[in-house]
Amino acid sequence: MKDAFYFPHFSNARTDRKIKRLTKALGIEGYGIYFMLLEVLREQTEFRYPIADIDLLSDEFGTSVPKIEATIKAFGLFEIDEDEMFFSLNMIKYLEPMFKMKEQRSIAGKASAESRRQKLLDKQSNGKNKLSLGDRVATQPKEDTYAPNFEQAWSDYGRKGSKKAAYNEWKTLSDDDKNTAINHIPMYVEANEAEPHFMKDFERYIKHGTYHSTIIERPRKNTFSGSL
Repeated sequence: MKDAFYFPHFSNARTDRKIKRLTKALGIEGYGIYFMLLEVLREQTEFRYPIADIDLLSDEFGTSVPKIEATIKAFGLFEIDEDEMFFSLNMIKYLEPMFKMKEQRSIAGKASAESRRQKLLDKQSNGKNKLSLGDRVATQPKEDTYAPNFEQAWSDYGRKGSKKAAYNEWKTLSDDDKNTAINHIPMYVEANEAEPHFMKDFERYIKHGTYHSTIIERPRKNTFSGSL
């Protein structure tokens, strides 16, 4: 399943004057084209897409090249750089806090995992030092020792549900799915912050592949007055 990327869609976006001009000219189809273009930009590494390739988007959207070109150029909703790549300044601005939060959590998670790893090594080392020369006891790792990437995911998720059961499900995931889950969890938790009871236990979150789902924000008050 292709990764699903998040970007904010404000509930009053339709009231912006630029959006109103778009829908007046192209109807509700123009509104749909606009947000589909934002989805395409969100999937790009640098949030930019070449004007020369909008014919490919026309095939994908099921609409005409002139309508897509008008949406990009005629209403002030997008910018075009010197390389003829279009992008949305507002979308990049509204995504910036989320990327900063993910970076901070990643750094904190790595530091925490390294600290736990070092404590485990110290504990194992101390245990070996206590063995007498005549001892031949094979030391085994504790059953409740978890992988660092799982510990990060478990902590970010809020330690919800049975840790052991969640870890058993975690071990069945591919490395790509584990990375997808680690990136998805902060956004999933944030989207359910106001009503955390909507969140699944971590075991079911993994088992049902929720980390592949698109983030749907719960309704909340906002004071947005601009446009994407």
